[in-house]
Order: sequence, then structure tokens, then C-alpha cells
Amino acid sequence: ILLEDNKHWFDSSCYDDFTTRELLVKALDFLHTKEILAIIGARRVGKSTLAKLMIKELLQEVEAKNIFFINLDIHTKCFHDLAR
Repeated sequence: ILLEDNKHWFDSSCYDDFTTRELLVKALDFLHTKEILAIIGARRVGKSTLAKLMIKELLQEVEAKNIFFINLDIHTKCFHDLAR
């Protein structure tokens, strides 16, 4: 699961084909708060895409292994299946 969500650990260009979002500049301002950042909102509005675009920007100044991403929406189903 971790390797699947963190492709940037092995391929720094994995998000190069993503289309930038208008909200990216505002979202990047939150990265310097030194706190955990959660992006919440309705389904299928681009939260994961925004997060990956933020990772792409972070990769310019932060080591890839120090950037952790997990998509809880995808993995919640896996966890529910395991609990059965």
C-alpha cells in the first residue's frame, strides 16, 4: 500500500503529466506550517491530484523518502474488507 501511494520514492517524474490546478499556489502556502496537512472535500473533486501536485513541488527541495502520501479513501475499502 505504501509503495503504491508513494511512487515518487522511486520515480521523481511520476507526477509530471498532471495538469496544474488553480488552487495549487494557495495550497503550497500551507506546506511551510510544519504541521500535518489533510485535504478534505467531496469525492472526485481533485484532492489526490492536488496532493500529488504539491508533492511534485516539494520534490524540488525535499528528499522523496521524506514525503509520505496515503489516500485513505482508497484504502478504507481495503480495511473494511480485511475486517470481514
